[in-house]
Amino acid sequence: MKFNLPKFFLQKPDAALRDTEFRHTSALRLLTLLIIGLLVFALGATAFFVYRSVTSSIGQIQSIILLQSELYIEPIDFDAFNKVRSAWNIKHATTTMMIARDPFNAANEATSSESIANSQ
Repeated sequence: MKFNLPKFFLQKPDAALRDTEFRHTSALRLLTLLIIGLLVFALGATAFFVYRSVTSSIGQIQSIILLQSELYIEPIDFDAFNKVRSAWNIKHATTTMMIARDPFNAANEATSSESIANSQ
């Protein structure tokens, strides 16, 4: 099938027009390739991140299932338990000394060393 296009569409632009109108085509092609490369890289990085997070989640779930199936009861050392309980009772049975002054009230002003020496 042959199209009868006017000669206007079949003519190549002359060099002067090509230099002024189409001088940015190579830069635009390079920019297009760069943007496509960045998009491919972003999609690849996203797919890799999703793959790693899904596989690590599956691994963690498997380890939890294995740990739950291996539960056991630890024996209690009652001798050590009784020693600790008696030490706890002794520690908390003693009375603490009361503070002589109220820490929230201002303290008396400090005296100079001369007044201390004179008072002795």
